Amino acid sequence: MGWSFDDAKTQGYIDKAMSENSSYKPLSNQLQMAWGWLYQKRDKEDPKGDDRELAAAEHYMYARWQVCSGETNVAVMTFLTLGYDPAKLVGYLPTIFIIRKLAGHSWSRPSTDSLKWGMKGTVDGQRDRP
Repeated sequence: MGWSFDDAKTQGYIDKAMSENSSYKPLSNQLQMAWGWLYQKRDKEDPKGDDRELAAAEHYMYARWQVCSGETNVAVMTFLTLGYDPAKLVGYLPTIFIIRKLAGHSWSRPSTDSLKWGMKGTVDGQRDRP
């Protein structure tokens, strides 16, 4: 496994999640269901968090849903998005890493790609607001 990242693969996950949940209205409900679809897909198909494109798609969809629905405003979501992946670095400290693994908790590696897609979700969510 290399460090390459495929934006088209991430967009494909997003498009599939939106398509699978296209019957939900209004858009904020569709986004919430699409996020849930991506979350379950990651939980079932990528329990070790190795699919960085899928993780980025989930980050995107969560941010877009939260901002579009008005649950989280743009400034707060921007702060959360920029802080989430760097905060994951704490989970790689030896003591926390061992406890996390023994408890069966995993998450995707910190990634600037997830940051980028999370920020895109924030911007798109603001654009989508009714």
